Amino acid sequence: MQALEYHPVIAERRADLARFSEAHGKFRYCSCMRWRLKSAEYQRSTKETRVATLDRLAAEDVPVGVLAYLDGEPVGWVAIAPRASLGALERFKALARVDAEPVWSVTCFFLDRRIRRQGARAGLLTAAVAYARSQGARIIEGYPVEPGELYTYMGAPATFRAAGFVDVTPPGRERQVWRYTVKQPTCSVAMPLTRLDARSIVRTPQRLLRATYGRTRPMVKSVNIMHFAVIIMLLAIVLSLNSTGMGCVWFAVALVGVVIGMAGLSGMTGKPNNPVRRTPPRLRPTRSTSRDSAHEATSTQPCAAAAPR
Repeated sequence: MQALEYHPVIAERRADLARFSEAHGKFRYCSCMRWRLKSAEYQRSTKETRVATLDRLAAEDVPVGVLAYLDGEPVGWVAIAPRASLGALERFKALARVDAEPVWSVTCFFLDRRIRRQGARAGLLTAAVAYARSQGARIIEGYPVEPGELYTYMGAPATFRAAGFVDVTPPGRERQVWRYTVKQPTCSVAMPLTRLDARSIVRTPQRLLRATYGRTRPMVKSVNIMHFAVIIMLLAIVLSLNSTGMGCVWFAVALVGVVIGMAGLSGMTGKPNNPVRRTPPRLRPTRSTSRDSAHEATSTQPCAAAAPR
């Protein structure tokens, strides 16, 4: 079989959907409205109204499904949409929700006879998962039935298993539920680190000084000594101007303040006792917990969503 192409049904592909519908009477009769319309609505509808409804949804870019193409001709179909938009499925007790998680549901396959029994369902299912993921889906569900049973349009368990789905059927339930969960990639990015980070910088003023000047506690002491010396100098100058007999004494006190200030300045410009270490510490490698290698990411590759299997 030649390679197939897959495209989601959007407004620009309504003509392709119409051609596929006209060429396949069984598909046209239902138009995949059996699970979308409520039971009473489906009973009141006709074949033509169902065709019109599917066309209208496609025109509005509402998710409805994916088409497979062979040489530019639509030859296959898979219905996929958010489960919340499928009124009949939401009310079908045999396929009640497993949990409250938002999911997308795969509800129907239809293949032209030219591509049957050639693995086309697996390709359609993979394309459907990729489309749902591009729309933000994190969980995709399928409801397959065993081959040979009456209604087989929903696919076989083997098809879903090959596409990476897992059986999550609750105990005691007859109808099967299979899920594909999109795993987020785990990235390990090597970043240069130092002993100082944002938390230590804003914790105390002392650490702020350390981060700015590369000094530790002796620098803070030098700053305090300079402040004390400046106060002594200013006080001595004021008293020497107001005193006649004690001017020389206060001048000597001012000189002492100058000496103390110079000592504090040398403490600021001298070699630090404990400079900040700039060597980055060793980083522990991040280990991925994913069982699927397609969802793993390494530190040498950018984060990217893993492609569906």
